[in-house]
Amino acid sequence: MVVTFTQLVSSVHAVSRVKSEILSLFGYIRRDRLSALLVQSKRRISEFDSFLALDDRAKAEKLTAERSEVDLAGLQNTDNVAHMAGLHDLSAGELRDKGDAEHNGGPDSEVGGAAGAGAESQVGGAAAAETSSRVTIS
Repeated sequence: MVVTFTQLVSSVHAVSRVKSEILSLFGYIRRDRLSALLVQSKRRISEFDSFLALDDRAKAEKLTAERSEVDLAGLQNTDNVAHMAGLHDLSAGELRDKGDAEHNGGPDSEVGGAAGAGAESQVGGAAAAETSSRVTIS
């Protein structure tokens, strides 16, 4: 079998065209596959973003609920302390006056200057014992 140069060149061109067609076909397949993968990836990203948004919302709701529980516990503790201290029957103004008196060294103060008769002053300048005029300086 004798092959001429022209037949060889035409065969190479034919193979080259077939190769080009095959590559272009694979290129289309690749592009289609990549497009499908891109669409699928975008969908998954969207789903994941939705999941994160739901997760963030759930975390926010849980945090709000926990804060509410802490606030309620704080109020209950405040009520319990007021009840134990015998302050639950006092009005807000009476509580404020009592607190100011204690802070400024009044008769119920634990830290203060001179304390009067029957006072509960434990640390301070002069303290009178009962109603006597005897003064002890500590």
